[in-house]
Amino acid sequence: LKKTELRVVLGAHQASIAEKEQQKFKIMNFFCHPQFNISSKKNDIMLLKLDRMANLNKYVQIVRLPDSCEDIKPGKKCKVAGWGVTSSGEPSKCLQETTLKIVDRKICKSKYIKKKVKITRNMLCAGGKNMSSKRDACSGDSGGPLICGSQYSGIVSFGEKCGTGDLPGVYTRLTKKYVDWIKETISRN
Repeated sequence: LKKTELRVVLGAHQASIAEKEQQKFKIMNFFCHPQFNISSKKNDIMLLKLDRMANLNKYVQIVRLPDSCEDIKPGKKCKVAGWGVTSSGEPSKCLQETTLKIVDRKICKSKYIKKKVKITRNMLCAGGKNMSSKRDACSGDSGGPLICGSQYSGIVSFGEKCGTGDLPGVYTRLTKKYVDWIKETISRN
């Protein structure tokens, strides 16, 4: 995709309706992590530089980066949001949010080993069969936030079968490595 073809919309609740709260931006540049590897899914993080500053208000707010970058404990409830595919098989017309529990990394590693995907310390796992509901991030949610408490703790990366299978979703964990890269990239650009 070309940055000239993409737009960022903040403050949106419904995809097909131009709500007065929405703010639309052009993408001036994007910064993919220099060690991103599409096949291993490592370092799955990118920053976008918008054409102007966002207007912070009730609908558009900043989510804090993690203070300590401590690992999120298994069982912790976190929220994920996005516009991805729903049970109908179609992208959502309305912004969706759900609560998921963090899955122990050892359990997640053992489940993904069959898929030949290595789960690292820079990843978090959430959802899967450890939840009583079949809620999950899904196709189209990638890049969305995983919020634990009041902090931006992870980024939707990948998964399978969207809450119907045994595999939890996998998130890029906002470790010190990534928080430092974010701050450095912002200060240089």
